[in-house]
Amino acid sequence: IAALFRMFGTKRFLDLVTAVLLEKKMIFWSRSLHMLEPSFRALLSAFDPLMWHGIYVPLVPKSLIDVVYAPCPYLLGVHASLVDSIPAEVSAEAVLVDVDTGALDIGPASDFLRMPERLRQNFEAQLQPFDEDRGETDVTERG
Repeated sequence: IAALFRMFGTKRFLDLVTAVLLEKKMIFWSRSLHMLEPSFRALLSAFDPLMWHGIYVPLVPKSLIDVVYAPCPYLLGVHASLVDSIPAEVSAEAVLVDVDTGALDIGPASDFLRMPERLRQNFEAQLQPFDEDRGETDVTERG
């Protein structure tokens, strides 16, 4: 989990946790394929003993990119070169996660709800000792 804090910082980590709890469609991408699976493993370990029961494909090959049309929650990993091939209507419903920069892009049709502010502040205060202050300007909500 410490790796997630280094990559995303506290606020974005809480947005990732919220997205998983809300069973959102999530697409992670990176230029380094070896970064995708450990990112998922770290995120899902934060929920132990709970388990993710949606679609989980840590590395989607180009030939199977149509899996992004799945009508159910998913965690997908793609190479950065495939991000532009994800249709706009799909990315509008998803939370896009750039593993290389730690940026999150929350689609306007994703019905994403943030944690109540008081609860969020409590979590942030408890997680702050683990945060390496990556800055918190890389969360984009389109809409």
